[in-house]
Amino acid sequence: MNPSHLPETQEVLAVLEESSRGPLKPKELARALDLPNRDYKDFKRFLRELEEAGRLYRVKGNRYAVPKKINLVVGRISITRQGDGFLAPDERGEAPDVFIPSSNLDSAMDGDRAAARIEARPRGRNPVGRVLKILERARPTVVGTFKEGGRFGVVVPKDPRVPKDVFVPAGTEDGAREGDIVVARITSYGSKKLNPVGEVERVLGSPDEPGVDVLAILHGHGLPREFPEEVEVAAADAA
Repeated sequence: MNPSHLPETQEVLAVLEESSRGPLKPKELARALDLPNRDYKDFKRFLRELEEAGRLYRVKGNRYAVPKKINLVVGRISITRQGDGFLAPDERGEAPDVFIPSSNLDSAMDGDRAAARIEARPRGRNPVGRVLKILERARPTVVGTFKEGGRFGVVVPKDPRVPKDVFVPAGTEDGAREGDIVVARITSYGSKKLNPVGEVERVLGSPDEPGVDVLAILHGHGLPREFPEEVEVAAADAA
């Protein structure tokens, strides 16, 4: 036990890995760990932190399990140009990447950390999975071409690894005009059926303007959103 009287992470994982009863409720876990009643509230908070980090997964009935014991894999997703994904497991070992068809990605984007369920293990190929939960978002903004609309404008991403257009509600386009290259901040990542929604954070300019293509690349790679004036001038000169 650590000084706060809470168990170490590995102690919690060990109990769940060795459980013959499957996933356990918080109270059942606390009893198995001989946790004092006075620490139970802090213990439940600790379990939520482990869940948010992907170390535990909560199933129906408010029961916790180690992901691998319920056929889940936690890891980082890479999206291909075709729109499908591969999840690289956090616990590498000899575990292969999990293939995630585009129809099974839900709202996951390139670089997101997620929990996926293994649904098939084709012989001689990567296991096939489905994203169940996004644990960490890697992409707060999207760079793309703004298209004017009625109630919604649309940002068409320049990066092919962002397969869905981002809807921009009227009034949040920040002066963007048809064809402008913009940076849109995502406010909702949508779902399997719904596109992400965002608002224009910065208008980079027309694609024909000097330096706009350079700025689009810089923003698209997650570099600082604001650049000193001399950097932007240099970018324009380079173009």
